[in-house]
Amino acid sequence: MINIIFLAFIIFLINGLGALRYFQIKDWLPKRVLADLYLPQGKNLFLNKKDLFLIIFSLIFIFWPQLSFKDINQFFLLFLLFILVIWRLKLIKKITLTAKAFILTSFVLFFNFLIVYLLRNNLNWILFFSVFSFQIFLFFIASYIFNFLVKPYLNYLGKRVYQKLKGRKIKKIIIVGSYGKSTTKELLAYLLSKKYKVLTPPL
Repeated sequence: MINIIFLAFIIFLINGLGALRYFQIKDWLPKRVLADLYLPQGKNLFLNKKDLFLIIFSLIFIFWPQLSFKDINQFFLLFLLFILVIWRLKLIKKITLTAKAFILTSFVLFFNFLIVYLLRNNLNWILFFSVFSFQIFLFFIASYIFNFLVKPYLNYLGKRVYQKLKGRKIKKIIIVGSYGKSTTKELLAYLLSKKYKVLTPPL
């Protein structure tokens, strides 16, 4: 069981952490992630050298099982986990740990744990599932599950706000766009709060 937990974290540190940061940059919107597939930088990201290396190694182990690890030593996994944490420290520092980031990461870690458990510690296939594209796919699933669970609560909050604002003379400012909405909202709220009472939705 401990080996399974270690391997789930190792898979996440190889590419899951990068997928988390990528999703966070894209404001947790799957459509923005998909849109990048049509751009040159997006193609380079999804078809990178590290993933190619992992797939080749995985295929070698699958077709020549005698070359693969039969028994994975627990201390070796712990050492590998330690090395990966040091290697990914710079990326870890860039991630903003919000409630949403924590929940989605927990989902993806659980999915990785489930994959390792179903594969019965089979390193041949584990390497294959650690590629960036697959980890992004897991974040897609986690994101849709999260939105499905949160939607009723957001609808409830929307109705409460509507009831509170109903009949009141309040000036509303609506900000739309692809990027910079939150920054513009915070800037406007700060400037207007000097003279007026301002109510803004949370970040």
